Amino acid sequence: MTRYSVHAQQRRSMVGTIHSHGGTLDKFIEDGLMTVFGAPAIDIGVGLDYGPALIGCVGSRDRYEYSAIGDTVNTASRIEGLTKDSGVPVLLSNTVYHHIPDTRALVSMGTMSIRGHSAIAVFAWKPEPGNSHEPA
Repeated sequence: MTRYSVHAQQRRSMVGTIHSHGGTLDKFIEDGLMTVFGAPAIDIGVGLDYGPALIGCVGSRDRYEYSAIGDTVNTASRIEGLTKDSGVPVLLSNTVYHHIPDTRALVSMGTMSIRGHSAIAVFAWKPEPGNSHEPA
């Protein structure tokens, strides 16, 4: 086995050990790992929209990052903002709804106003307990 193979195998083993003890792997740093133990669960919201976006490295020659920009991205961000007031962790636009083949776990939230955009139809992901649509 090469030195790299042994190193990769050790990392995989350590990640499993970290997860089995309730830790979260943040990142690999050279020969080490950045891990976090005992961090509180994070309550997040997810907003989804579907449409065109400019995707790639954005910025200047000295400082840039891979990103997506455009109205679709802004709309998804505004929909994510609606999760805080609606009490639903996942909301999606009507455009996304029409691209999903099985919508049984989706519930209409009606038309909602979002900043910088006309009001849009929004749907919530609300799987029934024990339903096959609920993540494992």
